[in-house]
Amino acid sequence: MMMMMKSPIILVISTLLFSSLAVQAYQGYAPDKCCATFISFRLRTNNVASYKYTDSSCSMEGVIFKMINGNEICADPSALWVRKLIEAKERLQKEDNQIDVKPDRQQKLIKMMMMKSPIILVISTLLFSSLAVQAYQGYAPDKCCDTFISFRLRTNNVASYKYTDSSCSMEGVIFKMINGNEICADPSELWVKKLIEAKERLQTN
Repeated sequence: MMMMMKSPIILVISTLLFSSLAVQAYQGYAPDKCCATFISFRLRTNNVASYKYTDSSCSMEGVIFKMINGNEICADPSALWVRKLIEAKERLQKEDNQIDVKPDRQQKLIKMMMMKSPIILVISTLLFSSLAVQAYQGYAPDKCCDTFISFRLRTNNVASYKYTDSSCSMEGVIFKMINGNEICADPSELWVKKLIEAKERLQTN
């Protein structure tokens, strides 16, 4: 009689235990990040720090590019430019692995001095940090494009044009209007290409 009373209790405890383990197992194998949508523009190779494919348990296969500024962007792995960018990053990684960096005598001497003197280590760290900040600020692009206009511009309203810096996350063309305004346009658009060609012809004449 006691065994029959205990059996339902054991059954309930076992069910709760296995349910808990199943939830933990599911959470343990859940993907960290998945892609819901893909970008519609191309990325520059020198702005991409690394990449990874989405988890196999994601509903949609994608590539997550991590930019040098820390942002993560989803792209379609079947797109040609995505495959070429991945190949380029793999080539660069192989080249970096093949480089055998051997410190020379001067570098060894600096390391020995830094190990012996904590003060020199602190001063060197501050100096290199300052130089790194200055170098970053020196190479920062003046202007980048975040969005493009959806309408066409007239040639006679455009004074000049220039392409965005290579360090910008998105390639664009900045048209300077005769009234001084600057407008971003997509360089892959046909009307943008024709406008640039027209300005070049006027400049050569």
